[in-house]
Amino acid sequence: MFDKISKLPAGLFLVPLLLSALLYTIWPEMVHIGGLTEALFSGDYMNFILGALCFYSGTGIDLKKLVNILKRQGVLLVVKLIISVALGFVLIKALGTDGLFGLSTMAMVVGIASLNPAVYLSLVNEYGKKEDAAAMGLIGLFSIPVVPMLTYSLASAAGAELDWMPVLSSLIPIAVGMLLGNLDKKFATLFA
Repeated sequence: MFDKISKLPAGLFLVPLLLSALLYTIWPEMVHIGGLTEALFSGDYMNFILGALCFYSGTGIDLKKLVNILKRQGVLLVVKLIISVALGFVLIKALGTDGLFGLSTMAMVVGIASLNPAVYLSLVNEYGKKEDAAAMGLIGLFSIPVVPMLTYSLASAAGAELDWMPVLSSLIPIAVGMLLGNLDKKFATLFA
């Protein structure tokens, strides 16, 4: 069974995801029993997992190789940022904050800007190179509300000032990981 699932691109991630979505649709309260089961199988603790992924990715960012990582991934990140902000800006200006057909503009902007770091890591481990996996810390910045908040601030539709705490709270695990990974390469090996 493992070999068959492994043959699918990102199969080790997507097959359990689809099975859990099916089970959760049929029996939504199945994992809400508290304790370790709920912590492992529910989405309530996703921020810890994302923080750990950013930390682990940070340990793999070699400051000496950061230029190569930015050369390889920097253009993709900048293009994604420009497209996300531009499309979000157009949606906010065209639809206002109410959105369309019951779907808020904020949800649309978040959908455009976000990405799934677990799928990225799954595909990178299968098809990518070491530098692609090391860029996870930088790519993880799109997994937080930075881009939607930036878009809303630029469009002035939300009427609120930009809150930088989500940005800082994502950069700190990456920075600590980079510090440890560059001080001692054994940390980078351990968390790889």
